[in-house]
Amino acid sequence: MASKYLNIGGGRFHQKDWLNLDYPFDKYAGKRDINSIDIKHNLMLMKKIPLENNSMEIVYSEHTIEHLSYKAAQFMLNESYRILCHSGIIRIACPDAEVIYDFYKNDRQELLITGKFDKNQSIECNMVDKLCSYLNIYYDSEEIKRKFKSMPKKDFIDLFCCYEHLDPNMQEKNPGAHVSCWTFDKLKHCMEKAGFRKIKQKQQRASKHDELTKSFIDTTAPLITLYIEGYK
Repeated sequence: MASKYLNIGGGRFHQKDWLNLDYPFDKYAGKRDINSIDIKHNLMLMKKIPLENNSMEIVYSEHTIEHLSYKAAQFMLNESYRILCHSGIIRIACPDAEVIYDFYKNDRQELLITGKFDKNQSIECNMVDKLCSYLNIYYDSEEIKRKFKSMPKKDFIDLFCCYEHLDPNMQEKNPGAHVSCWTFDKLKHCMEKAGFRKIKQKQQRASKHDELTKSFIDTTAPLITLYIEGYK
């Protein structure tokens, strides 16, 4: 049986009926087993995914879109729409910028143990690292504190939402860096722009499609993760 489902950015992922699209950056070689990658594809280069139109039932991507610029993320969503069949479903899991903001605001220690945390950095710089890693170049912890206290929530998230000067070579040298951050409204807008409909925020492993409720789905940092689905 031909594969019906596509995992974008799956690392060592390998499941029956699924294709794994990923790119084995040299720095991530230990986490990207090339034998598990069915489609070697660098999403930052914004090239067409080598799959036919209307050929997949599911596109799934877990904690990948935040490693892309907004332009590359929109291209990925556009390509996902193209390759999905009619009524096909897309599910995106990524860090939820509003939850990260709220964790910091409420001094929630979950921020310290969820995902990557650099003990040599302040809590403020770790927060920004989860939103957009490259902006730590421009803001130290005291400046982040001042911005946090003086700006409304949406404005603060928008300020730390994306690094606009990124080129693919920078991300290839540091593929674990977060390039963009996402809220439900921001991701919903980009999905609608790609053509998706019936876009809903979901809970971990909650889906109308049985394949998207299985144990290998939604495994990364559930405390800070946004889950969102849409239909073609």
